[in-house]
Amino acid sequence: MNTFVTLVRLEEWSFRHVRYFSVREEGEDLTLFHGFMDRIGNDPALENELDWMLNWIEHIGNHVLTPLRDGFFRPEGAASALPPPTAAARRANRGAAVELAHGELRLYCHPVNDHVVFLFSGGIKTQEKAQDCPNVREHFRLANRLARKIDAAFRAREIRWADGDRDLDIDDDLELEL
Repeated sequence: MNTFVTLVRLEEWSFRHVRYFSVREEGEDLTLFHGFMDRIGNDPALENELDWMLNWIEHIGNHVLTPLRDGFFRPEGAASALPPPTAAARRANRGAAVELAHGELRLYCHPVNDHVVFLFSGGIKTQEKAQDCPNVREHFRLANRLARKIDAAFRAREIRWADGDRDLDIDDDLELEL
């Protein structure tokens, strides 16, 4: 059975330097990112980790001019992941109010450039490789499929740049088939 997703601008997650987007799977009320926040936020043991992750998203959006070039995203195949690797986090933390390393919570994403990032889903990574971890394997695989589909939609001009390269122009009826 084919699955379709629509691209969604996360208005409440648009900041000075970065605009965040997500996807909504056909038949779902929440975007992948909102579903991630609900799922992780409902686990009291992970509440602090989620707050920490959301602080990083906001910090990158408001204070980091070139997050992709500066290594704020962990390479994960065609996709990426947050939180930032330790070296990037340390560089950013000079004078910043963002805590450094916490547990193993991962949020898979796709930074298209320094100004546009798609946020997907994730979980607690318990193995060295995401594809070996039962908690994040499917999130990792889905993020990689989505990243490839989004890149293909750019090449096909189904997704276009707006405001230079700082925003996207997406038709309301655009659906990507997974």
